[in-house]
Amino acid sequence: MRIVHRILSVIVCLVFLYLGVTGSLIQILDLEETLSGAPESSIGMQSINEGKSGHPDYAVLTSGDYTAAPLPETLDIVKAFETILRGLHEQRPDSSQPTFVEMRSPDGTTIGQAHFGQTAFNPNHPEEGLVAVDAMTGAAVHSVAVPPPIPPHSFRETLKKWHRFWVHHDVPGVYAELLAGIALWALLITGLTMYFRLLKQRRRIGRKQFFWTVGGRLRGYHRAVSIIAAALLIVVAFSGTWLGFESSWHTFAAPPPHTPTPELSDADVLDMVGATVQALRLAEPSVRIKVLRVRGYGGMKQGVVITDEPVMRQLVFDTATGKEVSLTEPGYPSSGFPFGLQMHEDIKHLHSGFLFGIWARVLDLLAGLSLIFLCVSGLIVYFDMWNKRRSGGRGQFIWK
Repeated sequence: MRIVHRILSVIVCLVFLYLGVTGSLIQILDLEETLSGAPESSIGMQSINEGKSGHPDYAVLTSGDYTAAPLPETLDIVKAFETILRGLHEQRPDSSQPTFVEMRSPDGTTIGQAHFGQTAFNPNHPEEGLVAVDAMTGAAVHSVAVPPPIPPHSFRETLKKWHRFWVHHDVPGVYAELLAGIALWALLITGLTMYFRLLKQRRRIGRKQFFWTVGGRLRGYHRAVSIIAAALLIVVAFSGTWLGFESSWHTFAAPPPHTPTPELSDADVLDMVGATVQALRLAEPSVRIKVLRVRGYGGMKQGVVITDEPVMRQLVFDTATGKEVSLTEPGYPSSGFPFGLQMHEDIKHLHSGFLFGIWARVLDLLAGLSLIFLCVSGLIVYFDMWNKRRSGGRGQFIWK
């Protein structure tokens, strides 16, 4: 077990030093953004929030929503949608029906807009297929593009690509992620096993202290940090390996077959709007609305609400039951991840500490700093031992 631990350490130590440095830098940037109270419209916060609203075909939250006004508190939402539908039909007299209808206030003026046709979302021309009207009068107005919130280029985005071994694409970087996770597990298992075996042997001769400096002070520090940080590194290893496995799996998954987006009748739209408002008021009666969209997705009629809060949320309701739903539900198109998109996002945010708040982020940073220390101290101790052995005529680079 010792020779396995040493061979792995020598082979992957520089890789883990690289992961520890890039991961810690990402966490430092995240803590700076979070503790400084940066608005969600900041480039750093957009990068942190990436993916929380789902894939581009699922997300309703857009970058423009960060600074948009909420819907008026006194607005009769169902009545406003009646006006919107009337205005839309005046603009589209060909009897076609929309695939989604929404209401928002991008520049302080409340508008309604709908998407007509079965064309897929085009990020270069996100306004295609959109028709918009004033929600109060039904008069035609310019539509507002609704692209998903793709973070702009930033140092954090670059660091994230480096951390995941992504150069120009996710392949072969995701395979390196998986291999790095497996190697970290092997080091943790062999290191902890050797420590507790040695601890047991020392206790048999009356030496009961958990930490000791026999073999050198730096070696003692290496041993102590590895044990104290083990719980944090196990979480990092678990989540990182999981992400590497799922991302590798995703590269082999076939894209889901294209299915037509269901069209919505006026009666569908009004029923769904009423059900969405009722579900929201039952769940969170005081929350204000920035955007309300009704649509069909994965065989489910949904109402989607973007909340007006310091930390905006995208809430998705099944309008048939009034229940809030997740990124993974029966009938949704395949995400390409073996356990669904919601699980993938949860594990991703567990890995960063995002899932459990600021203290989890601090612990995640400590895990990264511990990994850096263990890599540096391990290399120093190893080469010091090797140099002493070589001076004594035992020059082999790996030994038991």
